Amino acid sequence: MKYICMSTIAIVALAGCANEEVLEPIEPAPKVEAPTPDIPSVDLSFQAIVTEANDTLLIDALNGEYHPSPSISTYQLISETTGENVVMEELEVGDYLEVTYNGRFEQSNPPGIFVSDVTSIDAPIIDGWVKERGTPLVIGVSEGSFHPEEGATSYNLDFSEAEVDVTDWQGRNITADKIYVGNQIRVHYGGSSKSEDMTTIKATRLEDLREPTFEARVTTEYGTLIEVLDNQFRPDAGTWYGIIDQDEDSPDVFDENDQEITLADLEIADVVEVTFLGGFQDSEPLGLFAKAVRKLDKPQFEATVMEVNDDVLINIAEDEYLPSDTSTYELTGKEQNLVVLNEAQEEIHLLDLQEGATIEVTYEGTFNLGTPSQIFAHKVQVVENE
Repeated sequence: MKYICMSTIAIVALAGCANEEVLEPIEPAPKVEAPTPDIPSVDLSFQAIVTEANDTLLIDALNGEYHPSPSISTYQLISETTGENVVMEELEVGDYLEVTYNGRFEQSNPPGIFVSDVTSIDAPIIDGWVKERGTPLVIGVSEGSFHPEEGATSYNLDFSEAEVDVTDWQGRNITADKIYVGNQIRVHYGGSSKSEDMTTIKATRLEDLREPTFEARVTTEYGTLIEVLDNQFRPDAGTWYGIIDQDEDSPDVFDENDQEITLADLEIADVVEVTFLGGFQDSEPLGLFAKAVRKLDKPQFEATVMEVNDDVLINIAEDEYLPSDTSTYELTGKEQNLVVLNEAQEEIHLLDLQEGATIEVTYEGTFNLGTPSQIFAHKVQVVENE
């Protein structure tokens, strides 16, 4: 290329001399930066406490909260934009954070997790519902929410209206007598005390939530039956619900690009965010009235099945999404009842996969360290058998 350019310049110069003209220099074309690849994100948030705040920021996920690795509580935080350890000089040991994890991790000890947002919070937040009215209220705490006491799901809620803000779902101040049994609430935690019958927790603020949301997975065609995912709010403490598809007031349904669709457009194992309207229909499973159902955009990648044993060993294809800096993983769905579909869209078992098969994996975002590391999935679709 260099030789060709020089020859061209020489020819132009000779032509210019012959015609006695002076040619204007040609400005070089502006450099075009390569586009930054759009790395999918699981965007899972959890609350944590700072355990080390020096050069390396270490956090422990709070009791009951989502854990990026089911068997590990302590993590280093890595910025998804810089790839460097997150540093927040104003933090001290014992401070609380809200962390948004993007699904990618480093196989270190403790593991490093890539995060898109880290926000300091005054105190942990508890999501639950009212079980009994009175003074104090008796509340249940949702699975996946911070639990002041490990193993306990019900608490007395002690608060003084003179000292604590009580608000409705629109942020307006209300009195405690406006909060009814079954209402979903959010408690800003202010400490707890142990008693013989039930632990009592104090609130610094109490919010009455009219429209809580949760993530679920579609389990049948037409999107009418869902299974609430692990570590999510559960409207009636159950796992399985039917979405009530009303003739006139059907829930608003959107795809991952915010385009309006119908429940019938959803497919088995799609992950959706459900906005609970409140109220149930007596059926089996329990029918649930939803205001909105929104399909979530979860990371997907193609991989080749290498071995099939207790779990499945896979190798992710080049240029595909990678959960960490390696392409080989053990694939499992034990934590979330993985759905596996063959080429004909028929449900099969994970261990029915064939070695050499090409599969499309919808990644959950959860991992266990090891050699190789184990990753969890929502869905596996066979693309082609060898």
